[in-house]
Amino acid sequence: MLDCRSNKASLSYLKALNPTGRYVSIGGKPFNLIGLLLWGKLVPLFSSKRLKILALKSNIGLDYICDLLAQQKIRCQIDGPYPLEDAGRLIQYFGDAKHKGKIVMTTNP
Repeated sequence: MLDCRSNKASLSYLKALNPTGRYVSIGGKPFNLIGLLLWGKLVPLFSSKRLKILALKSNIGLDYICDLLAQQKIRCQIDGPYPLEDAGRLIQYFGDAKHKGKIVMTTNP
């Protein structure tokens, strides 16, 4: 599971992982990231699941992620599509972190 915005406590992600699953965060609230660092060291002591933080330099490793997408080893979660007219509401929806995945809006031709 690749999470671009960790909003929940680290341990809440463990339930969603299969027995050998990995959770990787690339951003989020500082308090949650600190928890993730701590639990990331402890979880392997009693489980084969893994919790990690990935710090990327701009665009480094992007080819690898693209390859994983092409091989369907990871997938992008989409929230939507929504009409463009809902953009204002969707900005607040995103700000409140109620979305699941990338928010997609469509335009009517």
